[in-house]
Amino acid sequence: MTRSRVLAALVAGMREPTAGPALEVCGLLEDGGLTALLDLAAANRVEALLHRQLELTPYRSHARVAALAGVREAQLQRHLRALTDLVAFGEVMDRLGAPWLVVKGPVLAERLYSRPDLRLYGDLDLVVPNTVFARTLEALEAEGVEVLDRNWTLLRREVRGQVHLVLPYGSVADLHWHLVNDGRIRRELSIDMSEVFAARRYVDVNGLSVPTLDTSDMVAHLCLHAALAGGHRLSWLQDLDRLAALEEPGWGQVCTRATEWGVGPLVGIVLARCRSVLGTPVPDEVLTALFASIYRQHITRFVDHHSPPAFSGGRATPATVWAQVARPTWRATWRATAARLTRRSRAALGRRRETGRLGAPGRDAPRRAAVLRVSGGPEDRAEYLSEVTLGARSQGHNTTEPRRSA
Repeated sequence: MTRSRVLAALVAGMREPTAGPALEVCGLLEDGGLTALLDLAAANRVEALLHRQLELTPYRSHARVAALAGVREAQLQRHLRALTDLVAFGEVMDRLGAPWLVVKGPVLAERLYSRPDLRLYGDLDLVVPNTVFARTLEALEAEGVEVLDRNWTLLRREVRGQVHLVLPYGSVADLHWHLVNDGRIRRELSIDMSEVFAARRYVDVNGLSVPTLDTSDMVAHLCLHAALAGGHRLSWLQDLDRLAALEEPGWGQVCTRATEWGVGPLVGIVLARCRSVLGTPVPDEVLTALFASIYRQHITRFVDHHSPPAFSGGRATPATVWAQVARPTWRATWRATAARLTRRSRAALGRRRETGRLGAPGRDAPRRAAVLRVSGGPEDRAEYLSEVTLGARSQGHNTTEPRRSA
């Protein structure tokens, strides 16, 4: 049983069932491929989509298939909590008189899928201008919102683009002041958040009118988010495929936005994968404009053929690394590659140090370096929030409001 056959069955299984399960799914199941199919679906976070077709097969009572009904039910409950928390968050922002955005999560689940339990997501992504980030955090805490982050030393040093919260009705939320969390990557790009907020639109989400990204910004952001994580999950590609089918993005504007942000090749890589894997109708001229080099297109096809992203499981492979480091110039691409290698070397050194100090495998090292580790105090938090508000080195000229002269 080849990997390509399992992938083809999964892609067919992700589609809306018509008269019954897809022939590719039935054939794979008859040949004993259920475990391989379920494993690939779980790795790509599309098991809820696959469940619709598996329910129509004799395998619906299989333990792993039956468990997917619980996955969908849990996602529906999570979604309803998120909608309730969205209402409360919107009221806080109305009192502050400040703009805000909700990206991914409930917007995609409600607008792109026939049922919100088909699109799995774990948290809310909320975006506010950097100039009101500190005031927003203060107002939320006054409402009883819990800030999960404890490593203010890390947040201050790296000028992280988000903090993690638990909202009143139990939703975990990432409160962003920028679309890119990692300050090192953010400073390589040129995303003007004032333009992002100016272009926002309001959409209906289960009866709620919520602000979200403009369609072209949404395409660019979904591609950027996927690429920086390796661009390997079918769930990310499916979002873009559905968005292209239902909202018909202006591809010219997508190219313009991606170029302005400095992420053309990253957007091109993800859209090329959408087209090759899911058949998304991305025009040739769009990919040519985004890649801006025939060699980048050749590299993308080569690494995707020899290390199919959907089978990476999140591991570093040529295909996932290429999606993370591709930049508009070769010099910038080499710099991004070198920076990635440096970060991985430092992480490995940290794990070895933890191993030597604790006398055990260094599995706790990521936790100790993460935002939940207690480090720093009120002064570090205040400095971080001040840095974000001023936008000095956190995003350069891309503050949401003009900087005042001294």
